[in-house]
This record gives sequence, structure tokens and C-alpha cells, in this order.
Amino acid sequence: MVFSNVKDDLLRFGLIISIILNFNTVYYYSEYNFFYGINRALIVLMILMNLFSNGVKRDRLKKAIIPALIYYVYLFACMMLIDITTEYRFKEFSYSFLILVPLFIILLGTKGKEECIELAKMFVKIMYYLCIISLFFYVFANILGIIKSSKYVRFTWSWMDKVKAYFNIYFETQYMGIGKSNTIMPRNSLFFCEPAMFSTLITFGIMMNKIYNKNSKKTLIVFVIVQLTTTSTTGIIVTIIYFALNFIVVKKNKAIKIVLIPIVALLSFMAVSNMFVEKMDTSSGNTRLDDMVACTKAWQKSPITGTGFLNNTEIEKNFSAFRSSNKGLSTSFFVVLAHGGIFLISVYLYAFIRQVWYSIKKKEWEKTIMFLMYMMIFLTTIFQYSALSMFVVALGIVIGQYKEEKEVTEG
Repeated sequence: MVFSNVKDDLLRFGLIISIILNFNTVYYYSEYNFFYGINRALIVLMILMNLFSNGVKRDRLKKAIIPALIYYVYLFACMMLIDITTEYRFKEFSYSFLILVPLFIILLGTKGKEECIELAKMFVKIMYYLCIISLFFYVFANILGIIKSSKYVRFTWSWMDKVKAYFNIYFETQYMGIGKSNTIMPRNSLFFCEPAMFSTLITFGIMMNKIYNKNSKKTLIVFVIVQLTTTSTTGIIVTIIYFALNFIVVKKNKAIKIVLIPIVALLSFMAVSNMFVEKMDTSSGNTRLDDMVACTKAWQKSPITGTGFLNNTEIEKNFSAFRSSNKGLSTSFFVVLAHGGIFLISVYLYAFIRQVWYSIKKKEWEKTIMFLMYMMIFLTTIFQYSALSMFVVALGIVIGQYKEEKEVTEG
């Protein structure tokens, strides 16, 4: 029994760390190009190993295959209608939508609520240790300068052609100015291409820690500290809103709520408004808004099927003049809308609406807030075709599938 538990935890660890490493990491956009194929194959392998670990209940498997087949038929039709002009784009579409999502549907539908909860706990645990590692390098390398960079690695994500590497674990991918001086300071991005990617996963960790990890204070403190070192305005804003909504909606004591809700709401509004105004005064904020406008204009040319999967040409035609050479996109929702039109975005919306509706139906308000925060992040961060995104789509499709078995997929 002990061996079985260790084996299951190792398999869950393998799956979650593979998904995290797929989330726009330096390893994908550097000289480690061999990592691309290995990571993608490992995700599929880990899904299958988790699925068949300790056997499979045939009745659950049969029920899980049905939504997977319905989804597969719809996405196959989308592939026929959406413009996918190159072999590379065909492979990317097939991997994300025709391989990962059906496999995740079968895994989550077969294993049920228990497995969802265990995967969430494993995610929190892994993110906790990754945050500890990042904080170690941020303090002893970036602040104190005790640890020196081991080398530079080639970097293709941004205008920087190379970035500092610390033992291939920690990378300096972005910097920020301090005050009005000419001093610059690295932002904590661990091994992600941007601090915003790291911050996004930390935000997910904060939410899952509260729901699935008994709101561990030690884990929360580490998450919040590291969140601040990323200096990601989006991540900090979403975290503030999340805590404020949890206090207002979830807290039980009505007397305390009546007194404190106006104060919490006011303070949260002031903090978020101040950061939002500062964000919109930066090139990052202007670029994000410009992305939304450009994607919407591109989508309007072909509302049903979009301008083509991974085809950014029409989007870039609508960029504002201030963008110069900055062609990077920053909004998952609007990029999917432009790439695949109503056909493709409907997959995401269906999953999202089901998650919110089901959590409201079950009066699981913490999960409702978590799903709403996920959608907010999906609107303001780029990760639309990542393995994590495909996992969330699959979860939305199977959620609440086994009502007669005490809602085994509600997790």
C-alpha cells in the first residue's frame, strides 16, 4: 500500500512538472531545442501512466470516452474548417486539441474527483518548492550577488538574444528600473520566459492552496513573497481581487462581514485601481490593450473560423504604430478568437461556463471565484495552447459527469 501511494505520487509529480515545464519556459525558447519534443512526449506518457496506474474501472472509462469522442468529432470538424496552412501548424493543432484534450478528458473522467484533488495538491507542493528555489537565487544571485551566473544561453522569446543562466535552473529574462535612477534589477522569473508566466502559476497555486491544501499559512506566505518579487502587476491584482472576493462571498460570520466588507472592498478597489492606472501608463499595459483591439479587428474579417490557426499576420496588420518591432501577444482569449473564430473559442467558453455553472449549482463559492480568476488571467496572459490550458478545457468538459457517484469529477 505504501509503495502504491509512492508510485501514484511519483506519477502525479511527473505529470504536473511536465505541464509546468510546458508553460512558456526558457527551455522551449533557447538552445535547448531538444527539450521541446521530449517534454511533449513526456506529458502524453505521464497521462497514460496515471490513467492505467492501479487499473481502470471499465464503466468509468466507457463514460469518459463518450464526451471525449463528441469533443473529438467537433474539433476534427473545426480542423477541416479553420485555416491550418502549414505542417507545423497542423502538428501544433493536433497535439493540443486532438491529443492532449481527449487524453485529459479520459484521465479526469475515469479517475474522478479524487484524482483531481490529488493533482491539485501536487501542483501546490511543486509550486511551493519552485518558489523556494527561485527565492534562493533571487536573494543570493540578484540582490546579494553572491552566486554568479554560470553562462549565457541563447533566447528566442524576446528581443534579448541571450539571457543569464544560473545552473540552467534560474534565468534573468526581464529587468525593471528602480525609481528614477538608472539602476536596473532582474525580475524573478525562475525558468519562465517572462515573470508574468511565473506569476500566473503562483496565482493558481495560491487559489489551490486555499481550496485543496487547507490554506497552509507557510505555503501562502512563500507564494505571496515570491509573487511580489515577480513584480507582475496582473498577478498581484488578480491575487488581491481573489482574496477580497473570498472574504466578501465565502466568510461565514455575517456580523463581521457587515462591518468589514465595505473596508475590504474600498481598500481592494483603491489598490487595484492604483496598480491598473500605473499599468496602463507603461508600455506593457498599452501593448496588452492594443493586442485586444488588434485581435478583435482581425477576428471581424472572419468571425466564424478566424484568420487561421497560429496565423498572426492579420493581427499584426492592426498593431498601433508605437509597437515598433514588438510583435509579442499578451491575451489568450482574443488570440484564440482571432486564430479560430467562434468555432475554436466556443470550446474554451463551453468549458469555462460549465465550471462556473456547476460550482454555483453546488454552492462551492471558492471554486466559482477560482474559475472567474482563471478567466481573468486568460484574458490578460498568453498561454492559450499550453498543456495547462488544455487540462482546464478537459476539466470543464467532464465536470459533474458522475452524479450518481457523489459528483466524482467536481474537483
